[in-house]
Amino acid sequence: MGVEPRPLEFVSPTSAEQLRKCGLALAFRRDLRFSPAERPTPGAALGTVAHAVLELVGTGAVDDVPEDGLRGRLEELWATEVAKRSVEFETAESLTAPPPPEEWPRYFLVRSRVIRRAADIATRRRVPARNGPSTDGLKVAVEGELRAGGGLLRGRPDRVETSSDGIVVVDLKTGALDDDVKPEHRRQLLFYAALVQRDRGVWPTRAAIEGVDGRRRSIDVDPGEAEAVVDEALALLRRFNEATADGTTDGLAAPSADSCRFCAFAGACPAFLGAVDPSWDMPGVAFSGLVDSVSSHDGVGVVTVSGTTGAVQGGTARLLGVPAPLLPSLGSWVSVVRAVTTAGQRDFRSRWETQLWLWDEPSDHS
Repeated sequence: MGVEPRPLEFVSPTSAEQLRKCGLALAFRRDLRFSPAERPTPGAALGTVAHAVLELVGTGAVDDVPEDGLRGRLEELWATEVAKRSVEFETAESLTAPPPPEEWPRYFLVRSRVIRRAADIATRRRVPARNGPSTDGLKVAVEGELRAGGGLLRGRPDRVETSSDGIVVVDLKTGALDDDVKPEHRRQLLFYAALVQRDRGVWPTRAAIEGVDGRRRSIDVDPGEAEAVVDEALALLRRFNEATADGTTDGLAAPSADSCRFCAFAGACPAFLGAVDPSWDMPGVAFSGLVDSVSSHDGVGVVTVSGTTGAVQGGTARLLGVPAPLLPSLGSWVSVVRAVTTAGQRDFRSRWETQLWLWDEPSDHS
């Protein structure tokens, strides 16, 4: 089944990085037939929760809460946002039950840091009300979506800070920060800086990524470099839409361990299935082949795949823990992505991230 994406109406800092890394992944995302593959992940859910809580606090959601009730209110905000994300897990299609929030990697660490950071923000918001205007004149804005270039450029920076020293664009990150700003984060920051310049008529002087603990990694904003980032993003947008129009989106693929590691569509991607091998550092195991046998007991089955390619090459491999309604038929071709190794050398089990794709014949995915 070929990919038939809808064209892009605009490019954002996030989509520009996706186009730069692998345009075919974005093509899959723009084809509604592949939507069920894009299930929520614990890491992304934690990031969304952290952003939501910090944005609520930054826009005054707890300004009227007494100090002795502040932590309790912040914990309620956290729980509310986690509940919203949990619903998305419960309604997504998967081979296994979703992990409860308490089992999401780094859940308690991120929760603790976000609540501590939110309390700091709430406290700072109260200072001007008690002591008059702040001495440094710092103003913090949580921006809506910014648009430029006739709507072709769009983005929503997490915060824009204005003081006597100039404008600083801030992008929040929930993962651990490196000592230096990564190239992809630098490009995103410069993209946001260009949007702010289009909106305010003044270039930000600095841009920063900020962790949930409040620590930052900053860069100076070079207008020339920012304009180059925007020009590249527009070129990537044009290339994607041209490929969409003439049916050559396969040419946008750039398979590698880095670009495919967390791609929701890897199991449906001919480029990935043709490139992955045992040397790739991937979360879980990926392989494809012919369904040789199927068995089930108490609603859970085992699929045996022969003629395997990918990270398991040659011979057979078994996928354990497949719900009986999702078992493939004998003779069908399947691809398995992000299966978990077991004590058996060629036995793998399913987890939340595992995907099982079914094909009518090998040519469908080769």
